[in-house]
Amino acid sequence: MSKVKITEARGMRWKHQRLFSWKEKNSRFMKAVGEDMSDKDLAAMAGTAVTTVARLRSGKTMFPKHETLARIAQARGYEFTVVKVREPDYENELPMALEAYKDYQKYLRQKREGKREKKRLRANRKHTPRVARRASDRGESRRLH
Repeated sequence: MSKVKITEARGMRWKHQRLFSWKEKNSRFMKAVGEDMSDKDLAAMAGTAVTTVARLRSGKTMFPKHETLARIAQARGYEFTVVKVREPDYENELPMALEAYKDYQKYLRQKREGKREKKRLRANRKHTPRVARRASDRGESRRLH
């Protein structure tokens, strides 16, 4: 069996296709629920920490909790709901997603094997004769450095 090296672009395709970017969606949500309020006021109304609201607004929060977003929306009089926006075409999308996922797994395996190989090479590195001689001259045969 020949080993086919998976490129990073091909290996990461699955992850990029399925990536949900909160930063991109953040501005629409925060505009809807209160840019006219200060972080302190919105946090007090929602029952969250001021830093939580500040990090949501700045985009520093990568994966916000549903509960936090629902609290903020509820404090402003909104209901945080899930709405189906399209009908997925499973017959076409599923095989492509499965193939991309297999490539992603192979890519991760490749990266791990590369790291192991580097560790193995580092562990098997030979010391120069000078270093080994110095250590053995002093009776420190076990400790080379």
